[in-house]
Amino acid sequence: MSTKNLLAVASITLTATLCASSGCTDCCRFARAKPLSTPCDSDVTQEKALELANKALRDKGWDPENFDVVVEEERTEWAISFTQHPPRPPGSEITYFISKQSGSVRTMPGE
Repeated sequence: MSTKNLLAVASITLTATLCASSGCTDCCRFARAKPLSTPCDSDVTQEKALELANKALRDKGWDPENFDVVVEEERTEWAISFTQHPPRPPGSEITYFISKQSGSVRTMPGE
């Protein structure tokens, strides 16, 4: 194996080790030469995304127990939709988009 190839393998191994040991936070943002399927592109699991969405709903003063929940996985984020159990007042639907990489929460109010 050439020195150049050996250094490339060492760099990838070091990045993977750093990602694993750091919880895959900042190091993966700088090592983007990886396919999307690597664990670093999925820092935020479905369970964690649901926790974040439930917290955002509670922060609005709503109880997640009063809602039907639909979780959809998209390429770079989780889409978590809440629809209030009947009777549904206007504005009782909301969707949160949770970034798989950063965990940031984006809100889209429903009808």
